[in-house]
Amino acid sequence: MPPLPIRVVIADEQSLLRETLSTLLDTEPGVRVVGQTGHAADLLPLVTRTRPDLVVLDIHMTPAPNRAPLLTRLLHGTPACHVLVLSTLDHPRPIQHLLDLGIHGYLHKSTGYHALIQAVHAQHTPHPHQTVTLPRPLPPPRTLHPTNPDNPTNPTSPDGPTSPDGPTSPSGPASPSGPASPSGPDGPNHPTSPDRTPGLSARETEILTHTAAALSNRQIATRLGITEGTVKRHLSNIFTKLNAVSRLDAVNKATTHHLIHPHTHTTPTHTHTHTHTHTPHLRIAT
Repeated sequence: MPPLPIRVVIADEQSLLRETLSTLLDTEPGVRVVGQTGHAADLLPLVTRTRPDLVVLDIHMTPAPNRAPLLTRLLHGTPACHVLVLSTLDHPRPIQHLLDLGIHGYLHKSTGYHALIQAVHAQHTPHPHQTVTLPRPLPPPRTLHPTNPDNPTNPTSPDGPTSPDGPTSPSGPASPSGPASPSGPDGPNHPTSPDRTPGLSARETEILTHTAAALSNRQIATRLGITEGTVKRHLSNIFTKLNAVSRLDAVNKATTHHLIHPHTHTTPTHTHTHTHTHTPHLRIAT
């Protein structure tokens, strides 16, 4: 017996976008659009009446103070459903706030239809995960010092420390004018500045790419054959180098500087976001 289709409600104030998405999604195998609305006040009654598995929601439909209560009702009320936010937010902090509330994905409206349908199908699996797509960044990359792939704090010495406090060795990456001190302005852990792109080691790049693919610290450690503590230390150094305040912020800044090149894709084991089955981490694509 074939599996039941995923039941979808689309909520967006833009009539053309909403009706086009409804038509397109309704032609997808395994997807059934059971309702649509352009008014926030009609959404909860529509959900109660149609009992969807998933709501594709433009969060700008509702005023900012009402967004958290609305999402809480959709995610944890009766009936409860998954929520994908489709909107134009592009700053990490409000997106992270939405993810922390428990939404199952965030897609910027500049994303392609293929990314949307992947995110929809990802919610109809035994282990759904978060999917996050953001606009493609514009700033060009700059060339950085090479670093040691297995030592996030000392680019030149394979035996240097790996604590979040940085290296104690005085040596740093070679530069045209000589060695640089890791505690000085050219050190590998120096935060982002307007005239300098932060440098990531090969290992840090690998870990941040997995973070962008919504893998948790434990999953990254298992995949790379390292300890979870080592993953955390690498992430701590990444945060310092990028001057980031969260995983999403780090991924966004690394993507801006072309230090990583995330793509929207689906990983079967929750992997975002996007990363526990409950989806506390992120999957990011451009």
